[in-house]
Order: sequence, then structure tokens, then C-alpha cells
Amino acid sequence: MTFSEYGIPPGPTSDQLRARLRSYIQDHLAEPGREYAASLTDERAREIAQNTVEHALSVAADRGGSARTNLRLLGKAACVLMRYTAGRSEQ
Repeated sequence: MTFSEYGIPPGPTSDQLRARLRSYIQDHLAEPGREYAASLTDERAREIAQNTVEHALSVAADRGGSARTNLRLLGKAACVLMRYTAGRSEQ
């Protein structure tokens, strides 16, 4: 997460980190994030959480653009979804 926050330069390490974050978002965080969003009783909060999960998946699916920007977006998306996952387990 720290590397993604600072946007390490493009290259093999950055490529591997982006791939790992994509995989983590798609395979481990999206579904718990959806479950958390569905569990929210406030309609507006639920809508925001659902949109956030969908946005994270869109970022994970995007392979174009700036490698540095994509890395930062993936890192931030993973962080938010991890918070959703933690929130789900606390309920």
C-alpha cells in the first residue's frame, strides 16, 4: 500500500504490484465489500458503498493509462475495500 501511495516508477516491480492489487481486489475484496454495502441500513451510505465497490472493480479491470496513476488508484481502492471487509466482520 505504501508503494502505491507514492506511485513507484513504472517497471517490473510496479507491474507486479499492480497485478497483485488487481487480483486482491477482484478475488478477495469485492465480494465482502458488496456484502458490507448490502448490510448498511442507510440508503445513501449503501449506495455510496456499492458504487465504491463497482469503481474499485473498474479500476482493477483498467489496464491502460498512466502506470503510476493506476497504481495509486488500485492502492486506494484496495484500502477502502479492506475497511469495508473489516466493517463487515464487526457487524
